[in-house]
Amino acid sequence: MIVSTTDSIAGKKVIQTLGAIDARCSMFVRNEAQSAQKNLEKKAEEMGANAVIGYRLEKISGVAHAIGTAVIIE
Repeated sequence: MIVSTTDSIAGKKVIQTLGAIDARCSMFVRNEAQSAQKNLEKKAEEMGANAVIGYRLEKISGVAHAIGTAVIIE
């Protein structure tokens, strides 16, 4: 799974946008940011995506949330 903070991935073409997704960290983990990103990747995979663009991490009510757009790239 490719995860990018930009709206594109160098050398790759987005062939389908599957939609905006978000995920939060699992309960009782050491690294909230890593947990949130892994959960986001899992959601994207379940949608059929092979990449996430526009990735960002935010703290909402003290909980790490990963946000991005699930896409299929060539």
